[in-house]
Amino acid sequence: MTSNITKSINAALVSARELLEEVRKMFGRWNCSNRKEASPTYTTLGKKYQEMLTLNEAMSTCMTVVPSIEYLHMVNDEGRHYTVCLLERKCSCGRFQVDELPCPHA
Repeated sequence: MTSNITKSINAALVSARELLEEVRKMFGRWNCSNRKEASPTYTTLGKKYQEMLTLNEAMSTCMTVVPSIEYLHMVNDEGRHYTVCLLERKCSCGRFQVDELPCPHA
């Protein structure tokens, strides 16, 4: 008796499985086409934020970076030491977290 019930349920679920497989394929196609469409695009920053990044980049050229691991670095800036975690977007100076833009150390 249990075998017949199981067979009946499985037979009823065949169309649902086929539908789920089609939905999975459809999402895969959408993701692929959206990724291709979005890959050449970029977002321009406002003038103020672009200037901040340019200034931070210029300030960073006279700092020494000592990598610890792939995303964690110790930055020496005129005798001061800062710890930067690029994965978590944090710097011990606190500006990376507050501004949500990379500070000179990052």
